[in-house]
Amino acid sequence: MTLDFEGTMKEFSDEAKKVSAAQQMYFPKSEYPQDTMIQFSCLPWFSFTNLGNELSLDRDDSIPKVIWGKFEKHGNHLLLPYSVQVNHRLIDGIHLGKLINQLQQYLDLLVIEGTI
Repeated sequence: MTLDFEGTMKEFSDEAKKVSAAQQMYFPKSEYPQDTMIQFSCLPWFSFTNLGNELSLDRDDSIPKVIWGKFEKHGNHLLLPYSVQVNHRLIDGIHLGKLINQLQQYLDLLVIEGTI
């Protein structure tokens, strides 16, 4: 679900909390333990070349963290900044490579179709 930024930051935050609470009924925490989570975040307001996530010193932290920013079209190319943080003990580079390749194919398709 998307949530448009309207009003003050406080009003937006209050509305986001309401939307989040309403979505909890679809994803009860008891059904989805912490080890099945993936944290996604989007920063569509700006592009970036580097973005660091909060570093967890828990060696058993298995929650992948994915963040993407504002995409930009440069000629025939669509650039999408993203950051992926995973526990290498649990996820190998081949899995990240597959993710990156599928994402690239999708972005290429958007450009070819003229969607963006």
